[in-house]
Amino acid sequence: MIYISHKLEKFLASADRLTVLRDGRTVGTDATSSLDEPQVIARMVGREVGQIFPEATHEHGEVIFEARNITVEDPAVPGKLFVERVGFTARKGEVLGIAGLMGSGRSELLMAIFGAHPGRKSAEILVGGKPVQINHPYDAINTASAS
Repeated sequence: MIYISHKLEKFLASADRLTVLRDGRTVGTDATSSLDEPQVIARMVGREVGQIFPEATHEHGEVIFEARNITVEDPAVPGKLFVERVGFTARKGEVLGIAGLMGSGRSELLMAIFGAHPGRKSAEILVGGKPVQINHPYDAINTASAS
């Protein structure tokens, strides 16, 4: 039987033999009892791997964007909050992702920061350490183009 997987711990526990293919060629076939996970990974990638998930070390860039105390209310239901006192910073060189399920408030948060949500109750936004007023998407676009 041929079983293709990258879930090595389960594979090593259930298979008798292992054949590693790399770049369309057989690298080797051995009994799984004679192999451990680092050996299999080394064959898969073509070199010894010191750390599978090495800790990334890098200098933190300066803060270029900061959002503080973002609160967004449902304009149709006064008192119902989509987002309450949310804040974050983004540094130079970072990629910031905001995710969530539908209804979690992620879209309302981003629309409020961009000045496009009518239910924004509070927001403190800083670009390059300086406070900016964003009450409409035009303001956000002008702030971004001025930076």
